Amino acid sequence: MSGKNSLGNFAKKIAEDNVSSPLQEKKGKVIKPVETKFLISIEEEDLYQLKRIALDQKTNVRNLIRTAIKEKYINK
Repeated sequence: MSGKNSLGNFAKKIAEDNVSSPLQEKKGKVIKPVETKFLISIEEEDLYQLKRIALDQKTNVRNLIRTAIKEKYINK
């Protein structure tokens, strides 16, 4: 074992080396709006109807509700 580095020498070599972690570059310029989670209770039958409507419109319930809120209350 005289020709190989022991664990102690390995630790010294690691401490002496200037190791830098690669940085992740942001390639896309997509900026998402800030969102906040909000819990709402909906009757079970109403939720089933919303899911059916969302399926017919090829969207999800979340987007369906967000669109309805914007159309009804925000963009009057």
